Amino acid sequence: NGFSEWLEEQSPQFKERLTTMYNRKFNCFVRPKYDGSHQTFPDLNLKGLASRGIQSVYPSQKDCVWMLKQNGGGICDHEVGTGKTLIMCIAAHEMKRLNLAHKPMIIGLKANVAEIAATYQAAYPNARILYASEKDFSTANRVRFFNNIKNNDYDCVIMSHDQFGKIPQSPELQQRILQAELDTVEENLEVLRQQGKNVSRAMLKGLEKRKHNLVAKLEKVEHAIQSRTDDVVDFKQMGIDHIF
Repeated sequence: NGFSEWLEEQSPQFKERLTTMYNRKFNCFVRPKYDGSHQTFPDLNLKGLASRGIQSVYPSQKDCVWMLKQNGGGICDHEVGTGKTLIMCIAAHEMKRLNLAHKPMIIGLKANVAEIAATYQAAYPNARILYASEKDFSTANRVRFFNNIKNNDYDCVIMSHDQFGKIPQSPELQQRILQAELDTVEENLEVLRQQGKNVSRAMLKGLEKRKHNLVAKLEKVEHAIQSRTDDVVDFKQMGIDHIF
């Protein structure tokens, strides 16, 4: 587009000033590199891992664990088969050991969660792990299981995404979320009403129905707050403070 030619025609002082501005805005970020080679991982049972076909901890795994410990979490986007399960297990145990987390939790796909638990048990046979079976999450056993999480100092709790979704949130948190949604809907309704004839009736009716449903949910939550008993354990009470 002729920019290079135009730039060559400018004075050296202008080009230097332009380069400085560009570098300040675009060339001021460097992706960090994490070297975890110095870690020794006390308590890690390499013999137990060998029985599962894992002979050693890869340098990439050590680097990723170090990154998670340094940043209090992060994204591990390694390819399939490069050991992300072991990274989660080691990182969870290390964060617990170093008091970076009190009670970490690992959640995974239903098809993979048993493998995660088996890997953790092989890596740390003396760790206190709570693995949620389907029986634990039956209607009859769920409340007992939630209390078990709350009342015990586990090194790690492992469950599937489906099971995690069944853990209740506190009514107060539900109330805040619903109220924020309701506030947004009411703001949108006000904007639409100000636009008058330019708004479709279907759009307006849809928002009014959404508002009606949110008000009903809020009333239900407020009733739960007023009439609740102490036998229902919510997520906040469990003490989980880090999720993989």
